[in-house]
Amino acid sequence: MKTAFPTDDRKTISKHTGKAKEFVVYEFSSTEITNIEYFGNEKHCGCHHDQGEKKEGHAHKNIVDSLHDVDYLYASHIGKHFRQKLEAAGIQ
Repeated sequence: MKTAFPTDDRKTISKHTGKAKEFVVYEFSSTEITNIEYFGNEKHCGCHHDQGEKKEGHAHKNIVDSLHDVDYLYASHIGKHFRQKLEAAGIQ
């Protein structure tokens, strides 16, 4: 099982998932953590609602593509459109 967390400092969960500096992905067996990976968010989403849905959607797609084999994403806040993209990719 793989679980991802958005982070800006590798210590805490980012307050804005799409703008997180990177994502840490923990892979678990039934008894231990078997792997830890970091994926940079190359655009830090770069999205602001006043820039339009098209740009925001493109940034979210890049994040979803990077997390394609993740089972769960824990976040403190996530927008409706981003959540829909994650769910469509099978990420809970």
